[in-house]
Amino acid sequence: MKKIRLYLVALFSALFIVGCGELKPDEVALNFTDAMYRGDSKSVMKYIDFGNASEAEKKYIEGKLAMVIAEGQQKADKKGGLKMVEIDSIDVQENTANASVKSIFADDSTKIDRVSLIKIDKKWYVKL
Repeated sequence: MKKIRLYLVALFSALFIVGCGELKPDEVALNFTDAMYRGDSKSVMKYIDFGNASEAEKKYIEGKLAMVIAEGQQKADKKGGLKMVEIDSIDVQENTANASVKSIFADDSTKIDRVSLIKIDKKWYVKL
């Protein structure tokens, strides 16, 4: 009985550790799109690959993105808010992915957004 209990504890621990790894490309695409329509600039920024942009360029990009995020939130609000996002399709290669994310709004209208992703140091980011 003790061996079974020890085995189960080891199994659940291993599953927990594996489950706490980096986000998959579909999860990044979903989280990014959700944050865009909810107006969560801070969350959007953590999913962006700024590449080799200087600090000045990064600030400029963040300013432009803030305007796009505000516009996206206004559009969602006009439709009663965002109800949910789901993956419509995704094509994952070794270090890149392209996702079509379906956003469903409170008025039951939908919009498909394309999200390009890139894998850098084992983490997935949205490629602008």
